[in-house]
Amino acid sequence: MGKWKNVRIGEFLTERQGRYKPDDNAIVTYKRLDKIDFSGTIHISEKPSKTDMIIVQPGDLVISGTNVAKGAIAVYQGVEPVTATIHYSSYIFDDSVVDLEYFKYFVKSPTFIETLKKQAKGGIKTEIKPKVFLPLEISLPDLPTQKQIVKRISVNLKRVNELAKEIETQKGYAKQLRRNILQDAIEGKLTADWRKEHPVQKGNPDYDAEALFESIQKERKVDKKRKALPPILDAEKPFELPTGWKWMRLGEIIKEVPRNGYSPKAVDFETNTKTLKLGAVTSGVFDSSQYKYINEEIPKESYCWLKNGDILIERSNSLEYVGICAIYTGKDNDFIYPDLLMKIQLIEPISSIYIHTVLMAPFNRQYFMSNAKGSQKTMPKINQECVSNTLIPLPPLAEQQQIITSVSTMFNKVSEIERQIQEREILSEKLSFGIIKENLEGTEVDNMAEPIDIDVQSGSRSYNRLDMQVTQALHMAIELFDNVNFLLVMDYYDDITIFDDSDNPQSVSYYQMKTSNDTITVATILREEWLPKLYAHLNNPTYLIKNLGLITNCPIKFDSQILREEETPFSKINEQTVAKIKEDISKKMGITVSEINLSKFIHVRTTLTIERHRDIAEQELGNFLLKKYPKITLEATKTIFQSIIDMLTKRQEYELLPKDSDFTSIRAKKGISREDMNRAIKMTMLIALPEFQTIEKMIDFQEEERNKASYEYTRILVDLQKRDEGIYSLLLKLQNKMNENPMSENEEYEDYAKRIIDIVPRNPIYNDWYRKILIFSILYNSWKDN
Repeated sequence: MGKWKNVRIGEFLTERQGRYKPDDNAIVTYKRLDKIDFSGTIHISEKPSKTDMIIVQPGDLVISGTNVAKGAIAVYQGVEPVTATIHYSSYIFDDSVVDLEYFKYFVKSPTFIETLKKQAKGGIKTEIKPKVFLPLEISLPDLPTQKQIVKRISVNLKRVNELAKEIETQKGYAKQLRRNILQDAIEGKLTADWRKEHPVQKGNPDYDAEALFESIQKERKVDKKRKALPPILDAEKPFELPTGWKWMRLGEIIKEVPRNGYSPKAVDFETNTKTLKLGAVTSGVFDSSQYKYINEEIPKESYCWLKNGDILIERSNSLEYVGICAIYTGKDNDFIYPDLLMKIQLIEPISSIYIHTVLMAPFNRQYFMSNAKGSQKTMPKINQECVSNTLIPLPPLAEQQQIITSVSTMFNKVSEIERQIQEREILSEKLSFGIIKENLEGTEVDNMAEPIDIDVQSGSRSYNRLDMQVTQALHMAIELFDNVNFLLVMDYYDDITIFDDSDNPQSVSYYQMKTSNDTITVATILREEWLPKLYAHLNNPTYLIKNLGLITNCPIKFDSQILREEETPFSKINEQTVAKIKEDISKKMGITVSEINLSKFIHVRTTLTIERHRDIAEQELGNFLLKKYPKITLEATKTIFQSIIDMLTKRQEYELLPKDSDFTSIRAKKGISREDMNRAIKMTMLIALPEFQTIEKMIDFQEEERNKASYEYTRILVDLQKRDEGIYSLLLKLQNKMNENPMSENEEYEDYAKRIIDIVPRNPIYNDWYRKILIFSILYNSWKDN
C-alpha cells in the first residue's frame, strides 16, 4: 500500500540558473525553443528573439509559465543546449523522488490548479515562475506508487484517445456530408423525384429556367462599360444539367459587376460608422458581431452601405477560405464592408439562398481556389472577372425553393449528428480530466478505479454506477417483456421506476441501485439514508405501490444475516435488523415506529457485475431474441442492444423535466415502454444495413451511379442513427410491397428494385437511389437468413 507525504516541489526540482541577453555571445550559436504545445511536444526554431533568454540543457524539464496547466511541460531530449525565453523555466529533476510522467500528469490535474489557487498569489491567472512554482507544497506518493498510478492513467487515457480519434473521424464525415449535400443540390439530384411530379412548362419561369433567364435579361440594365462575358463552352461544364435547367455565368444575373469594399483606418472608440471584419463572412453565415468602428462619415448613397440580401464574397484570405461567401442578413445601411470583401446584388426574382448554395458547393469552392492568385502566398486573391465568370446551374424558380427546403432539411439532420459528436467530444475531455483527477487525489492504490471500458460509439464508462442502472433497466425489461405492458422511467422518481402499464398504470415499483466491490452492511445503508428515500414514495397515493426495491450487485449483511438470494422481502430479515431500520426511518421521516410498514420493501441481488454488466446484459438480450427470432444474426443482436441502451441512456440523462410534470410528459422524456423496445427490435430486424462493398457486389455500378449510391447510403446511415420516423415508415412500405411482389428467379437485383419503386408512392425526401439501397439491403438480409 503506497504512502503519501507532503513535499515542496523544490525538494525534487532544481532551477537551472542563468539569464542572457538575446545577443549574448554565450548563446548566439544555439537554436531556440519556440514553444511547447499542449501535448508536450517541443518545437525548435532558428528565429531570433528580442526577449531575455535562459539555457535549456539536454534532459532538463521545461515548463511554460503561461500554459503549464494545459500540458505545456516536456523534457528536452536534444543533444545540444537550446535557448528559451524567460517565459519558460528549466529544471534538473531528482528521479529518485519523482517519476517524471507522474509529475506531468499532476500539473495537468485539477489538484494542481487547486494548489495554485490556495498557495500562489494570483493563482492560475499569473505566470508560473520558479519563485512561485518551487515553494508549492503537494501530496506525493512514494515512487513505486507513482509508477503504478502512471500505468493506470496511461492505460485509461489510451482508450480515451481512441475515442478522441473516432470523434475526429466523425467530424470529418459530417463536414464531407455537408459538401455532398450542396453538390447534389446544384446538380439537381435532391429534386429528381420533385421534377417527375412538376414537369417543365415552357415559358413559365417557375418551371422553365430558359423563361426565367429571359425575364432576368429584360430586368438587367444595359451597361456598355461592362465587359462582355465569354460564352460557356461544353468543356467548362462540370456535369450534365437536368431538363429545364440552364447554364449561365454569375455576371449574367447580378445588377452590376462585383465591387470591392472600403477599408479606412479603424479606431478603438464608438462612432456612427461600423465596418465589417473578414470574420463576419468566414463561416459562410453572416456574423453581425464581427465589426469595428471607423471615424469617417460615409454618404448614405454610397455603394459601401449593405442592404439585406446582399451576398458578400471574400476576395482575399488563406487559400481554403478565399471565395467563401455569406448572405448579409442585417438591417439596410447598418454596416459598410471592407476592401477584402466583394459585394454582389442579384436581379430579382433569383433566390439569394440558392445562389449562396451554388457558390458554397464543392465545384465552385474548387473553382475559386484554383483561380486565386497574388504575390502573397498566404493571402491569395480572386478578382471581379473571376467572380463574374463563375458558372451557375440555374433551375426554375419553383425548383430553387424546393432545393432550399431539401438542403435545409438535410442540414438539420447533419446538425443533429454534429451535436451528438460535440457531446461525445465534451465527454471525452471530461473523461481525461476525470481519470487524472481520480488517480491523483491521494487515494490508496488498492482502492483506485480499475481501467475503464470505453465504448467508442457512445463514449460510455462501463464501471460507472449510472451506466449500470441502464443495463439493469434492460435486464428488468427483458424479464417483464412477455407478460407486462410496462413503462420504465429512468432517474426521475427514483433510479428506476416501473409502471405496470405504459398508458393507464394502476401500480408502480420504485428501485434504488447501489454498487460495491464488497458486501454492503446495514451500517452503510442507514448512514446513506437509502431506505427513508424509498419509504417517502408511500406518501404518493396516485398509484398502488407494488415494490420498494433496493438493488445491489453484491450481498447485503444485516448483522449476522447475509442476503445472497436473487430477491428477498424484508419480511424475511431478522427482527433485530428490522428494528434498527424502523428506528432509523422513524427519526428521518418524523413518524412513530409503530406506523412504519416494511411490507413493500425487497432486496434484489442483480446478476450483473461491475466489470461485465454490459456483456451480461447483451448476452441476456441475445438469448431473449434468439428464442423469438431463431435466424437472428449476431450483427442484428448487437445493433438492437446498442439501440435500446442508447434510448435508456438518453432518457436517464434528460434533465430538463420539472419535478411536478404530468405522466404524459414523463413518459415522453424519461420513459421507455414495451412498445418502444419492440419497435427498436422490429426496425433492426427489418434492416441491418450491410457494408456498402456488399451492395457493390450485388450491383455492377457505373462510376456516376456508384457516387450516387454511396451518397444515399451515407444518408441512410444518418437516418438510422437518428431513429428517423420517415425511414421506418418507408421500410415497412417497401417490405410489404416486396412480400406482395417477390423477386422472380431470373430477375436482376436492379430490375427488381425499379419494379418495387414504381409501385410504392414517392416521397420527395427519399429519391430512387435511397430506396434502391434499402431494397438491396432487405434482399441481402433475406438471402443471408435463408
